[in-house]
Amino acid sequence: MTRSWAVAFVFAALVLGVAPAAPAGAQTSSGWSVQPSPNPPGATNARLLAVSCARPRLCEAVGDYTTGSGYLPLAERWNGTDWALQPIPAVPGARNNFLSGLSCPAARRCVATGFSVSTADPNGQALVEAWNGSTWAIQRTPPLGKGGALLDAVSCASPGSCMAVGGFAKPAPTVLYQPLAEQWNGSAWTVVPVPNPHADNGSLLTSVSCTAASACMAGGDFDFADIAQSVFAMRWNGTAWAMQHQLNPGSQMQDEDNAVSCNSATACTSVGFWVGFSGQGPLAEAGNGSTWAREQVAPPRGNRLATLNGVSCPAAAVCVAAGDWSPVAGGGDPTNSLAERWNGSTWAVQPTPNPAGSVFTALNAVDCTSAAQCVAVGGFATSTAGLTLAERYSG
Repeated sequence: MTRSWAVAFVFAALVLGVAPAAPAGAQTSSGWSVQPSPNPPGATNARLLAVSCARPRLCEAVGDYTTGSGYLPLAERWNGTDWALQPIPAVPGARNNFLSGLSCPAARRCVATGFSVSTADPNGQALVEAWNGSTWAIQRTPPLGKGGALLDAVSCASPGSCMAVGGFAKPAPTVLYQPLAEQWNGSAWTVVPVPNPHADNGSLLTSVSCTAASACMAGGDFDFADIAQSVFAMRWNGTAWAMQHQLNPGSQMQDEDNAVSCNSATACTSVGFWVGFSGQGPLAEAGNGSTWAREQVAPPRGNRLATLNGVSCPAAAVCVAAGDWSPVAGGGDPTNSLAERWNGSTWAVQPTPNPAGSVFTALNAVDCTSAAQCVAVGGFATSTAGLTLAERYSG
């Protein structure tokens, strides 16, 4: 489960014809290794933004790619040995299609979420696609007007129960996003009322994790006066959403939630990043169902900028977070993949490989089926191309 719009167009300036598969790398001492992942023929830039594993050796990943004229949805499936491209439709008439959320509650059921942009809807409309074991198909979602809408993340407690979250805006001149939640009951998507924090510059939900149809936790963030962004959480009890206070690092300019993972209704972890005058660092908080506490995350040695984009907690005392880091204070190249592991008391960096020839590498999402089996996905750039990335942990 993840949200990583910070790297949305990082590869857009790179130009190449056909993008090759990511080269495999040797396993690191921590157990992470690069898996070859394909890129669509003719793609100049491609990336994976979300991953979900129905079984230890059966995973799905989604994202987007471009051939130079708009963005198309991207889907890949891992059978335990190889990643393979899957046909997935774009919204008819849409020039851009982005998928950033994914949940696979069963081997033959996956739901992906994002948004599409067309001439008719230049602000974007929510996008949901579903996998039935053989094909991907676009699902109808409730119309939300011309102000724009997106579904950043989705979590399915079962094939017949899913919750998708994001934000929507009213048409100009306001164009301020407010939280959006939509629920799948096995036959249709419906909008679920969500409290609006009424931040100066709007707010939206960026992540969600459901352990049951009546138990979901969502993370979000909102702005104040253009410069300060704060994080918050919301809890779903099967009937209504309720706001929860999350801690924001003091004296910071910006705090963002990117992902959340719950292994029970009373054990959740959210991750993201903070930005201050001293740089940018990883952010992690633990929730017990009602209150949140900040956890200290050890950044890589030499780090000046770090982000956690995804997190997966397969057990009460085990979480794995994925992201990226750079030794350059202002960001930019070189950027490296990042994995951190929680053992119940502390976060520690796990060395992860960067593909050969990469100048920019980011892990955008991670899913762990157990403490010893995880898959992370993202993207990397060489001097000439933006390519998909998949890494596997086998501890």
